[in-house]
Amino acid sequence: MGISERIYIEEALERGDKFIDIARFLEKDPTTISKEIRKHRVLKKRTNHERQIDCIKRDGCVLRHQCHEPGCDYYCARCKRYRCDRRCAEYQPKLCPKLQRAPYVCNGCPNRQVCRNNKYYCRVRHADEEYEQVLHESRSGIDLSPEELDRIDKLVSPLLKQGQSIAHIYAYHGDEIPCTQRTLYNYVDNCTEATFR
Repeated sequence: MGISERIYIEEALERGDKFIDIARFLEKDPTTISKEIRKHRVLKKRTNHERQIDCIKRDGCVLRHQCHEPGCDYYCARCKRYRCDRRCAEYQPKLCPKLQRAPYVCNGCPNRQVCRNNKYYCRVRHADEEYEQVLHESRSGIDLSPEELDRIDKLVSPLLKQGQSIAHIYAYHGDEIPCTQRTLYNYVDNCTEATFR
């Protein structure tokens, strides 16, 4: 997909156009538009950290004593003293339901200015840069040292086995991973004994 088509997609999402209308204008299949958006969406972490995002396991959570305070026997989900996102290893933030179905991004959402959640956006420049990087990487292969690959393996593999998505892992550990999210997807998709065990 070319840069002009990506520009049109971003502008259409800002207007709130449906995939079928975008696809009709670009003379493409709606599934192509959907894949393009999901493949290249960009995470923007929230800036307001005063309140935690509710955990997806909150309603049925029976964990206690994650704070390790002597004498504490409260359910952690009801605790007003400590935050789950800072104490609990099982904490997984809820995603906005709009991100799990079309349009998969926050472009054009009327609530994005007041929403506390992490947000995903369709950004043309980012999509184009990712495309160029994928081309470069496909020609050059893995561009990390064995030590860096091993470090990624030790961080990512256990989290994948716990059922966390790559997007979630990258959102919370991106500063520890020496490659882009797209590259991490490629490494996992093409995993071998030399990369991920």
